[in-house]
Amino acid sequence: MSIEFRAYKPSDKKGLIQCVEDFQKYLMGIDDSNMLYCPKGYGLKYVNNMIKELKRSTGVIFVAIDGKGIIGYCAGAINITRTAEAIGLRPAKAGRVVDLYVDARYRKQKIGLKLMNMMNKYFKQLKCKTMYVEVFAPNSIAREFYREYGFEEISIDLKKKI
Repeated sequence: MSIEFRAYKPSDKKGLIQCVEDFQKYLMGIDDSNMLYCPKGYGLKYVNNMIKELKRSTGVIFVAIDGKGIIGYCAGAINITRTAEAIGLRPAKAGRVVDLYVDARYRKQKIGLKLMNMMNKYFKQLKCKTMYVEVFAPNSIAREFYREYGFEEISIDLKKKI
């Protein structure tokens, strides 16, 4: 069965919601701190917020589709450094990968790589100089994937329960 890769369409929303919920449940399964949860309506709220944010920041969602529906997606946005903490940074147009998810049944088939290549091309077309991604620390599989793709760590958040 061939897999189609393309930009998200509003008719994909139901499948995207399912992917988002599956992604959250995957992250919950590797969350030893029990910080994450998936309340009722999570996927719909997340997707609605993500679409709104992406429209505001010249963002895009690419999807991977088999014969039955969405099996993966990559969402990305354009950021222009302007925050107070970035005062000491050189201004630069950057792309940020917001989410990358591939259904567990389709992993190790280069679907994530193809989605990332689409996002990389999109960011280059918009003259971005860099590309960023945030990774949930316990997600060692994703961290390794991004390292192999050429990302390097530049900042690490630490937390402490008080």
